Amino acid sequence: MRLLILSDGHVWKSEGLCWSRDPWLKLVGHLEPYFSSVLVCVPLRPGSDSDLAIGLNKDWNSDRIEWIHTFPHETVINYYKFLPLIIIQNLPIIAKAVRNSDIVFMRLPAMNGFLTMLLARVFGKPLFCYFSGDQKVQILQGGKYKGLWAAPAKAIAIFHDFLNRRLVRVSRASMFEAEASLERFGPINKNCIFMFPSMIEKNEIRERCDAENRVSGNNLLYVGRLAAEKGVGFLLEAMALLMKENVQCTLNICGDGPERRSLEKMAENLGLGASVNFLGHVRWGEKLARIYRESDILVIPSLSEGVPKVALEAMANGVAVIATEVGGLPRIITDGENGLLVPPGSSAEMSEAIKTLLVDQNLMHHFVQKGYEFIREHTDEKQAQKIAAIMLNNAAIQPTEDFHPDKSKANQTSGPCGPIS
Repeated sequence: MRLLILSDGHVWKSEGLCWSRDPWLKLVGHLEPYFSSVLVCVPLRPGSDSDLAIGLNKDWNSDRIEWIHTFPHETVINYYKFLPLIIIQNLPIIAKAVRNSDIVFMRLPAMNGFLTMLLARVFGKPLFCYFSGDQKVQILQGGKYKGLWAAPAKAIAIFHDFLNRRLVRVSRASMFEAEASLERFGPINKNCIFMFPSMIEKNEIRERCDAENRVSGNNLLYVGRLAAEKGVGFLLEAMALLMKENVQCTLNICGDGPERRSLEKMAENLGLGASVNFLGHVRWGEKLARIYRESDILVIPSLSEGVPKVALEAMANGVAVIATEVGGLPRIITDGENGLLVPPGSSAEMSEAIKTLLVDQNLMHHFVQKGYEFIREHTDEKQAQKIAAIMLNNAAIQPTEDFHPDKSKANQTSGPCGPIS
């Protein structure tokens, strides 16, 4: 059974390794054991971007994974600017990949998604879709494109949403990270499933004792893009409210984006200069993991969200989570069980939730332990097992005679994910 994976996640090759800024692509290595071979169709570039990227294929079975290069593009606007050239170059490449596969698995949004769907129909290949986030909501409400690009970007987002309806209709099953997308597309096809990417491998779960790396017990953390839809301004207002009540805490902000300057100015105006630190972008790896382990509470103040990887990273590193009740967050955070949920846009309720955990260390410890339990059951390996089962159970294709999934690897994904000290 040969699997084709199509994604827009850019990949760089350097010194025999493949690098990407997109941690979702780590899923490729965990899907490989369930198929005879995997074709990965992505924009592939020479050189390296390893300063911002993660290594993908260090431990992969490279004999069964083949990389296929498609024309690289940086943005949606850039794609349409070079559309004729892209189609001329990509059509024969994707057609050959689809023809040589048994199952087509697309991670969306992907600019070549609709073309791939048409080719899958032509060659009679079962199609499966995985929707990361909600492009329509992100562009229409998130303010990603401004000025002259705002109107065409919104038009393209609406057009792609129309095309996505067709993709969902013809797919054997579609998986959604965003609740808004699931609600919008769910009535089109009965096989619409909520699915979030863990992107946390079992060897990335770090147990720590209660006192490890905790300096004051009052260290708050935000990790993410500094954009309007992330609601960081409400977190700063919550910090100001805590300061008025003489609640001592420090907030580290890891991330960059269009709102950084205005947020730094806001923190200064609120008198938070001594208690809020803007650390800029910190790539995933040991440095960010150390910041997590030096923190007590991760706060996610988003106004709109899918299932943020940062919540899972916090659980994997023993950090309690406070988040807004938006998007897919209630799917992974059960209020009062493994974290606290607050209404979006309410700095007052956010400050109360923070104060609750700072005062009640036993409750914080309870959330940390429940977080560990959750992430052990939702590692990248286990999510890959679920996705593979969805595809194999709905493909209506018998496995090739000369291949059976690697049972040793498959059993690893289905067993308990123990902590690593």
